[in-house]
Amino acid sequence: MLEGKGFYVWKIERCENGNVEEIAGKAVVANFGHVLIKIADGPYTYNYDWEKRIDLIPPLAKALHEFGIEVWG
Repeated sequence: MLEGKGFYVWKIERCENGNVEEIAGKAVVANFGHVLIKIADGPYTYNYDWEKRIDLIPPLAKALHEFGIEVWG
């Protein structure tokens, strides 16, 4: 169950220019306990860089977890 403050990331690349350390840092300063990340759009993967073939979610989830912030998709 989600409790406390948190925020929703729709497009990782448009949040702090995709800098996961900046996103995590802002979450810490704001005292967020959780972050929700869009992981799909219907049957399609979301927050994936198709040109570079990189899933953008794991690095952000790792950075947030390092500060004890829950990550939900």
